[in-house]
This record gives sequence, structure tokens and C-alpha cells, in this order.
Amino acid sequence: MFKQIVSLFTIFFISFISCSQEYFIHKDNLDSVIRMNIKNYNIPGVAVGIVVGNQLAYELSYGFADKNEKTPVSKKTGFQLASVSKPILAMLTLKLYEQGHIDLYAPINTYIPNINIPKSRIPITLNHLLSHSSGLPKEPVNRIDIEGSSVPKAYTEKELLEGLSRTELLYEPGLGYNYSTLGMHLVGYVLETITEKKLEDLMKSDLFEKLEMANTYAINKPNDLYEATHYWKTDNAESPRDRWEIGEIWGGGGLTSNVEEMAKFISLQFQIRNTGNNLIAPELIQLSHKPVVNLDSNLNGFVGLGWFIKKEDFGYKIYHTGGADGHSAYVSALPNEGIGLVVLANKGGVADEVGEELESTIYEYVDKLRGDLRKSYFENDWPSMEKTTEKLLGLNSNNLIARYFLGKSQFKLKKYEEAKINLTSAYENNTFKDFPLYYLASMSAKDGDNVKAERLLERAVNLGFTDGDELLEDENMHALKNTDAYKKLARWGHHH
Repeated sequence: MFKQIVSLFTIFFISFISCSQEYFIHKDNLDSVIRMNIKNYNIPGVAVGIVVGNQLAYELSYGFADKNEKTPVSKKTGFQLASVSKPILAMLTLKLYEQGHIDLYAPINTYIPNINIPKSRIPITLNHLLSHSSGLPKEPVNRIDIEGSSVPKAYTEKELLEGLSRTELLYEPGLGYNYSTLGMHLVGYVLETITEKKLEDLMKSDLFEKLEMANTYAINKPNDLYEATHYWKTDNAESPRDRWEIGEIWGGGGLTSNVEEMAKFISLQFQIRNTGNNLIAPELIQLSHKPVVNLDSNLNGFVGLGWFIKKEDFGYKIYHTGGADGHSAYVSALPNEGIGLVVLANKGGVADEVGEELESTIYEYVDKLRGDLRKSYFENDWPSMEKTTEKLLGLNSNNLIARYFLGKSQFKLKKYEEAKINLTSAYENNTFKDFPLYYLASMSAKDGDNVKAERLLERAVNLGFTDGDELLEDENMHALKNTDAYKKLARWGHHH
């Protein structure tokens, strides 16, 4: 009989006082999804964390870290992250980029000139490696698995260099997509070479210590971390599985962590606006979430720097999966709304199944608000847009898309002082630069500062603003009729 151990930090709901509303995450809905997956996939133990803002707001732990010892899973139980290590490696790379140690767009031969990198017309860069667009194959050509299993043996620096010397690219860098753990291994090696530090030490000093992730590690296991036993289905019976042993080269999948600490890394993804206390520049977090390579012809799925990205109405989702045979991991987040999910299990190939089903419940409220925003946008319902965006900002004040549309609705409602604040924030944080500039120009014209209005309008047009109808219907802008920027933009309007 499966024994369940559940820890709930929030029983029935999470309340957001800032917007005088309650955001409900129903325990029964989550519990039923997790129970169903535990039964369907015969999962020994699983830990789930729901992240809201900078908090692990809701945590559930089921089953056993070790079935024989009857050790329960908790938020502190360690699980190998496998490929969920990749977005963490990408964040470290961006931190070193911010510090001036590396250039994302320089050929990696700049940093490792004596290494036999596969030849190509276009030089491989860190940007290519982090976005799986380098053309490298998925695994090293000289990967060796433990006899009788698919668990890889520890990979050494010598093996990495030897393997690269006889690796051929699948395509020219930047011209395609191929998921590559080898590419991420190479990123880790480049960072070690540049800094003359071990990758684990770099992660500790630049990320883990600052995020208070003391029990996240690759090689040097903390004394107080209990790591779950690995299980795999063999001949219809659950059997312990060998742990992935981490060698000198592990950037593509070597970390171990727990729900409590991964929640802190997910919270970092919400810092997409300058707060004055950022661990890493917001524009670099935004850069990691920016599509580099598309995954499908519908242009809904993309790869960023270390993340997979799904575009959604008025927002986007980042996510990654990880599988280490007897452990599996899944993380996802809605960075604009400040909500995320961590699922860790001590069975291979199941965390993503649990996570993807949980998302429909966890993100349901956000989906409703996005639908309301979409409806108000197409119906020009400015009072509803204002109300909806205030609710979205109640979830995460860093939601730059919501802040822009709040500013737009306030502009349309002639709440100019509030509009100036929100549109200026949206512009300064790299969101819809042309539209905020246009509305700021209009308000400057209304205030009688035509010189400033003309300058802002010129910048908006230069950045791609082409809504001539908006201009022609805007009484504030009539004072600029004789300017070149006005005349250029008016040609796009159907009333002209």
C-alpha cells in the first residue's frame, strides 16, 4: 500500500493583499493529479513546489526517498536534476558575461584556441551552445555507459577534447536546432578555462551562495543532504538504479538539488525588471527567455539560452525537463506573472508527466486573466483592461506586459499621471519600446512641450511605430502636424 506523506505550506489558497484579491490554488485539484500519476507510473517518491514571487508558497511531498528504509520525501530531499542543470549553467554564463569575463557572441576558439573544435564556416559561439544551435550532436561520440545500463560513466576533460577532435557538425552553427548535452559540456569547460576555476566553485560563488542554495551541488556533496535512491522499472518490478557519477565534465547535466532550493532559482526568473537589488541584470534574464531558435512551423515553440520557451497570448512559459535514469525533474514558470513549478521524482521519465498535468491547474487563473486582457484589447474596453492588468500586477509587479497595457488603458481613460509612470517603466525595461514612446509623446504634446513630444515621436517611429490611425485620432498630437515625424507616420493612417 502506497504511503503518502504530504506537507502543505498553504492549505487552500494563496492571498495577494497587494491587489485585494485571492488567487486560489485548490489542494484537492493538485492532490488528485499527483495521486493519479503516482498510481499510473508507480512513482516511489515525488516532491512538488509551487513558486509565487520569491516564495515557495505551496509544497507537497509524497512517498519515499528510499523504499527499504521508509525514508519520506521532503522539500529538502536531494534529486539529480540531469538536464535541468542546463538553465542554471546558462544563468551562470550570463552572470560572467555581465561581469565582462566573456562575450556570448565571440567564437569559442577565442577562449580555447588550442582545442580541435569541429570546423565550420560560421564560428561556434557560447550563444550557439546555450541555444542548442551549434550543430553539435546530442552526446559525445566517445560516451561510455556502465555495462548493462544506459547510465553514463563519469566524463573527463581528456575524453571531451579527444571526442571533439573527431566530432562532425550536423549543420552550420546558427542555422538549425539539435539538442546537445555535449554543447553544454563545452560551455562548462570554456567557463572553467576562462576563469581558471572549477565549474562547481563558480556556481557556488556566483549563484548558489547568493541564492542561498547551499545543498545544490555536482561533486562535493553537502554533509546534511539526504539524496533519494534511484529507481527504474525492470521486468515490471521497481529496482534501485545506479546513480549518475559526475566526472570532470558535467555542465550539461551534473547538478543535484531539492524543491526548496530550486524554488529560489525559479524566483530568479521573475526578476525581469530593475528593482535596485537584482542578482543579475534584468535585461540578461530577459535575454535568456528570448527565442533564438524556433522548434515548430507555427512559431509557438522556441529555444532561448538554456530554456525551452512556449509563446502564449500576452505572455510566455519557460520550461525544462531532466532525466537521470532513476531520477527525473521538471521545472516551468510564467516569468511575467511570477508563478512557477518544480517537480522532482526518484524514478526516471515521470516528472514531466506530473508537471505538465499540474500546470493546467496551477496556471488556470493566469490563463483566465490573459483571456480577459485579450478580450479587452480587441474590444477597446479600457476600464476592463485597467482592472485586469492591475490583477496581473498583483501577482507580479515585475510583469512588464501588464504594466504596458495598464499604462495604455490609463492613457485612453485620460489618467495621464498614472499612465506616465507605467509607460515609462515599460519603456525603461525593454517592453514595447515604440508604443510607450508614442503615448509619452502624446502626453508631452498635451502638456504643451512640443519639442519633447516631437523628439519622443521621432524615436517611436524610428523604433518601428507605424500606427498612423492612432496618430490621426489623437487630438493631443495635432500640434505636431507640421513635423516630419508626424507627416511620415500619418501616411500609415487610412484617414490621410
